Amino acid sequence: MKDLGKSLSQKRKSLGLTLVEAARLSGIGSYQTIYKIEHEKRAIKADELAALAKAYAFDLNFFLSGKELVEQCQIYWRAEEKPKRARVFESRARLLLERYIRLQELIEHAAAGTKLPIIARQVVSFDDAADEGEKYANMLRLGGRPALVFKRILEEDGNIPIFFLDLPTGTSALSLIMGNYSAICVNRKDTSWRRNFDIAHELFHVVYRQVPPENCGASDNGIQESFANAFASAFLLPRSSLEKEIEKRTTNSKLNVLDLIMIACEYEISLDALVWRLVNLGRISRATAEKILNFKEIKEHYKGLQKIKGERLPYISKKYLCMIFDAFTQGKMSEMSVAEYLDVPVGDTTRIFAEAGLVWEGKSAIEITV
Repeated sequence: MKDLGKSLSQKRKSLGLTLVEAARLSGIGSYQTIYKIEHEKRAIKADELAALAKAYAFDLNFFLSGKELVEQCQIYWRAEEKPKRARVFESRARLLLERYIRLQELIEHAAAGTKLPIIARQVVSFDDAADEGEKYANMLRLGGRPALVFKRILEEDGNIPIFFLDLPTGTSALSLIMGNYSAICVNRKDTSWRRNFDIAHELFHVVYRQVPPENCGASDNGIQESFANAFASAFLLPRSSLEKEIEKRTTNSKLNVLDLIMIACEYEISLDALVWRLVNLGRISRATAEKILNFKEIKEHYKGLQKIKGERLPYISKKYLCMIFDAFTQGKMSEMSVAEYLDVPVGDTTRIFAEAGLVWEGKSAIEITV
């Protein structure tokens, strides 16, 4: 590739990395080696190029062929503050979305782009946001317990990939919008109820484009972030379903603490989200909500129920894995490319496909006329 050193230098600088940081991040070790490569004072070795591609988060095949996607990608963080080297992580998140797009192109997937309607209404209040959340859950036919099914529906019907990643400290989620595609990344280290809420929160930012989302912190003080929270609560806790559950558990117009905890668990949502949803529905007062949420023993009990116990959470979905498998079996991807997409050694690709139930080990094939 002509001007390879210059292109690598541009990649590094676009991420805000010094030579020393690039050497450490790539594992190459010596910043002088990278300096010589960038200034073409020595040829780059294959393993060095692969290491830099991984560190800078770009697809080596498309980089060398000059076919990299150049479309602008908007990335919005849900974090206490943007992490150090945010551009490095943004580059990695973008690469995941780029590869998702490439896979759909390779296997000629019919669903190009995000298949969810944009909210046309101007959202100016919490009631507006909650109303849109309920409407969206109904439109997607998520039933009375949306958290049980919505992630798969968003990917299968909405064509929005969801990535479960080890996000930087203080970061719970981020959303990406690139052309007519969108993606959501959540922190795989968080509890399931936290991830559910964060995905629903980011969904609001993906489908409501009239006001760009703000980078928000743990306090969610920005008005658009508060609207996203209201949307997420209503999306995951539909009024009719929730009120039926409350009536079922109510005795003499009273609920006990265990009832609240059980409802939160059944809906796979946080106790905080449930309590504030009840406030917004006029079922309890704000003072009661604050009393509940400030009671330490209640929160500790709920957190104990929701701990992740040895959960193996793949960072890509079954749909993403199936697209990789399709492209590979159709001869459109090499095994080395498959390994790059899965971020595993080449020798592990068959095992991963087998664990997902995609490898047929029978001795004979059956042709089925349909």
